[in-house]
Amino acid sequence: MLPDGQDPDEFIKANGAEAFQSQLKKELTPTAFLLHYLSMDVDLSQDQAKIDYLNQALALVAKEAPIAQSVYLQQLTETTGIPVQTLANQLPKPVQQHQTTTMAPPPVVTSTVKFNRYQKAQRQLLNYSFHDDLVATKLVSSAFVFPDDQYQAIFTAWTHYLHEGHAPNVAAFTDSLEGGLANVAADVAMMTLPESSDEAIDNLMALLATTPLHDQLDQIKQELNQAQRIGDNKRASELMAQYYQLMRQLKG
Repeated sequence: MLPDGQDPDEFIKANGAEAFQSQLKKELTPTAFLLHYLSMDVDLSQDQAKIDYLNQALALVAKEAPIAQSVYLQQLTETTGIPVQTLANQLPKPVQQHQTTTMAPPPVVTSTVKFNRYQKAQRQLLNYSFHDDLVATKLVSSAFVFPDDQYQAIFTAWTHYLHEGHAPNVAAFTDSLEGGLANVAADVAMMTLPESSDEAIDNLMALLATTPLHDQLDQIKQELNQAQRIGDNKRASELMAQYYQLMRQLKG
């Protein structure tokens, strides 16, 4: 996507930021740009990482016209080694609207909730705080705040519960919560995780510290898709530059 297979940092170091901006406008569509950055820092030798990357990438490609889809699928094949036809078969299907045929309601099935990496990190950290008082103490002393309100509310309630002199009994604690929070806390408490370590806790806290940047990235991606749909190439170029700068911040 850049000359000689350079990544953006290498290109800028060799040619300067202005040349990079020019290259973006000349070479990359918004979708190609997003596909490139979705793959950054992803270890494609790990099956789950590859699956997560492809799920996101295919969701982007599915929005394109058939010819553009063929181009992007070929790029994904070169990146991941997955055959083009296999990728094409996994493209999300468009939602059918205005269906006039009367159909019987689908059977009720129980689906597993899928959490993104930041939700998983919060759930793991909350689980550790339930089962290791040193973790809970560390979170309180560092003034850590869970990005999602529901997890923060549960953690706050847990620390208050302990400060009131209750034994650290998670089952009794969840019974003291109301409705939805009780269900979430019980679900988190039943997770089976490796034994906690200082390194694991520090890594989870560091990951969650980047959540605001990822929220900004998600917003830019939405605006970029909109600019692409309406053909506003100038705005798309500006958004791609913003996206790149945020990605550099995340990479440190």
